[in-house]
Amino acid sequence: MKYFRFHGNCFIVKGATQALVYDLFKSRTIDISLQFAMLYESRFLIDTYDEVLESHKQWKEPIIKLINFLIDNDFAFFTHEPENFPQLDIKFNNVKRIYSSVIELDTKSLQLYEALIENLLSFDCQFFCLIVSEDVYDHEEFEKLLGIFKESRAKWVQVIMKRPYLDFKELKQVTHDMRIVYKIYDAPKDKTIKDRWWLEESPHKFDIVEYISDSFDLRIKSKYGIEHFYPTQDVFLESQNHNPFFNLKVCIDKAGNFKNDLAFDESFGNFKTRSFHDLLKDESFKKLWYIKNDKIEKCKDCQYRYQCLSNSNIKEIEGKYFKIDSCNFDPYQNVWI
Repeated sequence: MKYFRFHGNCFIVKGATQALVYDLFKSRTIDISLQFAMLYESRFLIDTYDEVLESHKQWKEPIIKLINFLIDNDFAFFTHEPENFPQLDIKFNNVKRIYSSVIELDTKSLQLYEALIENLLSFDCQFFCLIVSEDVYDHEEFEKLLGIFKESRAKWVQVIMKRPYLDFKELKQVTHDMRIVYKIYDAPKDKTIKDRWWLEESPHKFDIVEYISDSFDLRIKSKYGIEHFYPTQDVFLESQNHNPFFNLKVCIDKAGNFKNDLAFDESFGNFKTRSFHDLLKDESFKKLWYIKNDKIEKCKDCQYRYQCLSNSNIKEIEGKYFKIDSCNFDPYQNVWI
């Protein structure tokens, strides 16, 4: 007996009027009708392929066409032993206490951030974004600050500058780590520099400096649209129980205040007077971590909800959650407005 199955790394996510299949290994999605998604879950997971077709003769041709399309694109397959192909475990197992951080630097007091970064690293922080919004007065101190990452287990460090305070030669002097990349706004023109300045003999070149002619705005809103979604395994798994934008993240503004996002007004103390250990006990600070898209009105009915990273703040009205800056997708009509 032949059965139709999606690969174990492929998951159906139903919206109000449309469904998506997420391929977590290849970080891609494909549209399917909501009717087919429901048919798969109610019949194909139980009955044989021929039994399902026999009971839906009026839709036999479009069903066969869609199934062949899914198989040809490596989302699904036929098998005689469906019990041997379980789905991927989607339990999110991140034991990090802080996973990512965004820090707006006061370049007049760079030495204050050495202990801060060391402390974040001790709390397992893997991703850092350092924002430089004014001139770098002490190049040696800046180099020393970035040098902290050299012997660390940080995975990625992005340095954002609001204009070219340092030229390419100066950037090259302070950087000898392939994990550190620069994004520089208010540049004369858009330009990306590929290099390998951490290991000159390497045959590979990577994007290390991106010059952007636009201005940088701390209060910029998330861009919504298919081209801005992240259908990765990490985002999908984290979205099952958390808000993937805010979860395990700490932001520190130029004054040293702890925030969920630098654009937000609410703060939760200052790194100069409050420890991370104490901050992580603060349930009000961590509240946004647990407001997943499944709990947010409109988002909970959207098929894109497990790949959408939104920096919108969230408000609660009569026990329901709403995004303050909602996107322009209507899941009930399945259209972008």
